[in-house]
Amino acid sequence: MDKPNKFKYKTISLFTGIGGLDAGFGGKVVVHKKSISPELKNRILKKYHIPGFVQLKPTNFEVIFQNDILKGAQEVYSYNQETEHYSTESIFNLLKNKIPFPKADLILGGVPCNDWSHAGRRKGFQSEKTHNLKDIFNPKIENSRGVLYKSFVSVVDRVKPKMFVFENVYGLLTMKDEPINQIIQDFKNVGYEIEYQVMKSEEYGIP
Repeated sequence: MDKPNKFKYKTISLFTGIGGLDAGFGGKVVVHKKSISPELKNRILKKYHIPGFVQLKPTNFEVIFQNDILKGAQEVYSYNQETEHYSTESIFNLLKNKIPFPKADLILGGVPCNDWSHAGRRKGFQSEKTHNLKDIFNPKIENSRGVLYKSFVSVVDRVKPKMFVFENVYGLLTMKDEPINQIIQDFKNVGYEIEYQVMKSEEYGIP
């Protein structure tokens, strides 16, 4: 068995939701044993109570701050992980009011996918929804749901983590105006090298 590593990469979670992405970094991860490649069998911690599933060893990441506007998501998150530092204020407002973010090695999260998804209206940057889904939309302001990714970029620029993980749906790559290129450029503009790929979660044992 691997020796425990006391070092933890401090992690900020944005657009946290119920914590699915967080769990993969700093929480309990349960997958089907057939999804684990032979060279990674040593990552198994123990069998899970559901036949065929196993729990993986914890990673060296520690989520120290979470943020999402949905209080219901925070409640569900609390069933599995600590929520002491879970903020339900809009990230747009956190930045506007210059609320300090903790120092971190990693920032992770996925902005709302509604405006990119094939199941939605695909408004993209022209989304007619506000950042907090409460205010009356004003096309003259730049805080719509479709440009919330800029808030993610701003947090990365402020915190200067060693790395970040920006997740979203495949539909982001199939829009006619290719918004992925603008998003990549905005991250490059704050000093980061960018790589992206399409991943199928079912290939990793995750529904």
